[in-house]
Amino acid sequence: MGCASSAQHGGLDEEDHEPNEEDMKQVEERIRAILNDAFEFIDKNKDGYLSEQELVEAIRVSPAQDRSDDEVQEEATRFLSQVDANHDGKVSRDEWKILEDRIVEEQLDWVRDMASIQVVHREMDRYDRKFKEAFGMVVTEEKREAKPDGSGYEGSDPGKAEAPNKKRNRQNVLQLCAGTETTN
Repeated sequence: MGCASSAQHGGLDEEDHEPNEEDMKQVEERIRAILNDAFEFIDKNKDGYLSEQELVEAIRVSPAQDRSDDEVQEEATRFLSQVDANHDGKVSRDEWKILEDRIVEEQLDWVRDMASIQVVHREMDRYDRKFKEAFGMVVTEEKREAKPDGSGYEGSDPGKAEAPNKKRNRQNVLQLCAGTETTN
């Protein structure tokens, strides 16, 4: 799922207006698609579960800088401990759905405060890009296309990524996912 321009979002009106119920439904569908893409991307062995090792790999390939293997492992372990409700050492689709529902509700609350559907589209494009960056689903800057290993997505604007803040962005997304407060 690539980012579309503001005038191309799921048939939403090109004319600016306050977000209505139809817009909210389409935003929810987009958020769920982003989260589904993340689950599918992280689940490398396609068994329908996210193992700690798969989480480690997703965090490791994300563009955050200056993190040790121990820090990567700690992030994966913390995420798993907060999302793995039955403590079986992996995140199931059902556990991911609980996380997804929480994220969707928080994002819809945020969107409800916006007075312009064009702002919603722009912010959703940013959210899409940052979420995919956090899980290593990034575009190579020179080609603006998926990496040879299949990771990535088309249509983002990597030139606008805040390089010094990538580690904080990933941590913020992971904390949002796990429902914890940001401490930075």
